[in-house]
Parts: sequence; C-alpha cells; structure tokens
Amino acid sequence: MILNNKISIKNYKCFDSSGGGFEKILPINLIIGKNNSGKSSLIELIRFIVEKKKEIIEGGRDNFKPEIIIEHKLTEQEISRVFPSNTNGGGIPGRTFFEYGKQFIGKTYTYKLEEQGKKSFVQINAEFVNEARKLIDQLSGVIQEPLLGKIFCNIAAERDIVPEETNADIVLTPNGSGATNAIQQIINRTNRDSRLIENELLNELNSIINPDIVFYKNSCPIKR
Repeated sequence: MILNNKISIKNYKCFDSSGGGFEKILPINLIIGKNNSGKSSLIELIRFIVEKKKEIIEGGRDNFKPEIIIEHKLTEQEISRVFPSNTNGGGIPGRTFFEYGKQFIGKTYTYKLEEQGKKSFVQINAEFVNEARKLIDQLSGVIQEPLLGKIFCNIAAERDIVPEETNADIVLTPNGSGATNAIQQIINRTNRDSRLIENELLNELNSIINPDIVFYKNSCPIKR
C-alpha cells in the first residue's frame, strides 16, 4: 500500500504550529531520530488516523489543540459527486456545476481530520467564486480518509519474546508476540508478497546499519 497524502500533526508534544508528519506512507516506513524528537508522536498520529479517537492525542501545545492536517489530490469521481453534471445556476459559472468543478481535478485539497472521522475544509490550491464555497466545503465529506479499514497494532519497545504457534491469521500484540509468525507467513506462503520482507525490509535495515553490519537475508524457517 502506498499512500500519497501528506499527513501532519500540529500543536502536539514536540510539534508546534509548523507541524510534522509524513510526505507519503509506503509499505515499509522507518522513523529514525534521537530521544524526544517526536517518533512516538508520529506513531500516535497514525493510530489516530486509523482509530479516530480523541483520547489518543489529547492535550495540546502553547494553548492550542492538536490538529491533524491532510493534503489530498482531488479525483474526477470526487468532483462529480459534489459538482453534478445535471445541475446549474446558483451563481456557479458554466453550463453545469461539473463544467465549473472539473478545474479542481488534481488540485491539492487540504482538510482537518477530527475524531470519529469528521473532516473540515482548510484550503484548496485553486481560486473559486464565493458561490462555490459551500460546494468546496462539501468535498471534505466525499474524500475517503487515509488508512480506512486498516488495523493499528503497536509493538512496545519492551518485548516479551516467547515461542509462537503457527496461526492461520496474522495477529500482532504490543509485546511483540506474533511478529515472528507474521514474518514467517509472509515469506513462506505463496499467496503473500514475500518481497516485502525479503527485499524491502532487508534494504531498509541495511540502509540504517551499514557499513558496520550487513544483512544478506531475512529468513524464518517453518518449524516441522
């Protein structure tokens, strides 16, 4: 999964009004930084986007509440749902709403994501007539929020490594149990993309620890 939305959080712990976050999210993402640089806060940002629970990012900074800001490229389908081709008038230029609205296809639409998935318009990198403001606001309601349908699982820094039984499902717990089984299934099962572990994870690990150490292979044999 590749997510091209820019996602940032403002006014939260070490992140001030300038914010910090992700330019994009790839199948494997490594967050590297010294203590108190915001690594855990970025993990909490991902958890909030998945679960959308206010208590995940409670508090604030400098008397401001935390804000989750997302930048999204508008699609033709999203535009057509708000600017229909069979409607005109109301001060909207053009023969139909869609004729006017299609200028926004591919434009960056910025919105705030709040608890329970509520979204609110911030800005769009295009000019629009005042009469279109209500429709522009409505676009936030048709945009699918990032990571919809995904499950967040946090593996704690302090892990309890225990023997694992082979399981048909990939299940991770905060203490690390299930991680070995998950890797084994991805590598060894034909219906999963083994390149995720064997190539991508291997390359990312080596990009951190080279030249001191070099990993040549990630493997997890099946216990017979």
